[in-house]
Amino acid sequence: MATDEFGHWRPPLADLHTVSGTRARDLLAECFYCAQQQTFVRIKQRMGTSWDEDAVRKSVSGAIRATLGEVGGAWDDPGKADLIAAVEILARRAKSWGTPEDIIASHKAQFMRVLDAMEE
Repeated sequence: MATDEFGHWRPPLADLHTVSGTRARDLLAECFYCAQQQTFVRIKQRMGTSWDEDAVRKSVSGAIRATLGEVGGAWDDPGKADLIAAVEILARRAKSWGTPEDIIASHKAQFMRVLDAMEE
């Protein structure tokens, strides 16, 4: 995962060639983790559950899995359209959690670079 000084996620350059559906899904999880880490930590702290990095990453993966399921996508081999639909849902959720618009827009734009490289 690559982040700049403001914590904005960027896909690794090596991943901007041909990307499989599962690699794109994993990169979406990295992107969403970077953007929402503190949100998940705060929720977990309020709930009194573990909020270490592993726990937060599991929650992020669960959110991605559930969202892919909502759009009819497969966790094991999500298609491009499924990932695009999932990104839109995740962006709306992030906005409802108070994530600033510029952070959402930046992460969506960076993830679209991954989707542009995705195998058809």
